[in-house]
Amino acid sequence: MPKNKDVTTGSRFTEALNAIRAGETENLSSILAKNPPLAEELDQEGKYKLLHYLALPHQGKFPSKEAESLKILLADSSRISEEDRKKLLQLAAANGRELLLRACLEAGINADTETLHAALDAGETALAKTLCNDAVEMDFLSAAGLGDIDALASYFDGSNNLRLADDQVIDFGTLAMTRALVEPLIVACKNGQMEAAFFLIKKGADLNYFEVNEGKDRKVNLEASGLHWASRYGHYELVKFLINYGARIQSRDTLEDKTPAQWAEEAGHENIRLYLNHLSGSGK
Repeated sequence: MPKNKDVTTGSRFTEALNAIRAGETENLSSILAKNPPLAEELDQEGKYKLLHYLALPHQGKFPSKEAESLKILLADSSRISEEDRKKLLQLAAANGRELLLRACLEAGINADTETLHAALDAGETALAKTLCNDAVEMDFLSAAGLGDIDALASYFDGSNNLRLADDQVIDFGTLAMTRALVEPLIVACKNGQMEAAFFLIKKGADLNYFEVNEGKDRKVNLEASGLHWASRYGHYELVKFLINYGARIQSRDTLEDKTPAQWAEEAGHENIRLYLNHLSGSGK
């Protein structure tokens, strides 16, 4: 928990938050004018500030008039740290809030690779492409999520060793390579990038490696296969492709012990659920 400000439990914070959620910009402006420190306070959980709630849903709905509310919250810029600005961008990217993201960029909040990662980690492919068009630099992980094969290939030398930096070379065919390719493969699957997934598999990515990760609490950290994520985000053709290359249909995530078919069902992708259940012999 940040130490610079106390966690708020006051009604004024709640009033300001309700104004944000309802798009009551005049009310929000009035509340902040009378209580400027509210912009620096944390919620009861000590996790978010008022600024961050512009990008967060409440009862299934996002705040209205987020651009106007953003201007009000940024009016006293000295109270909004660079860290909090970046956190807002990442939340907006992760929740697919393109208009809010645009408003942030217009307000001078600069997107970076972490913002791009947040979008791709949430399967917000189109928004991630928008960020790249705005000159956010693409790295190895981003190239996988965006399906940029040329960019991916540029990280490998003639011996198929992975060169993430001049002083960071990972040899082909090693366990270190397998580990290095886990997250890029997952991000490719979240964003439906079949060619990128195939490229990474050829370089040594293991479709089922997450199941043998060590040093993590299975009931705290969510680990799941590329097949899980492709199923959750509705990438039917990619699901079939992954199975053809050895993805385990009965693989289970580490947090709730669920299969890819169950993930597909929860996300409303009936065609994927039926397909996976058919292959597993469980019928409907």
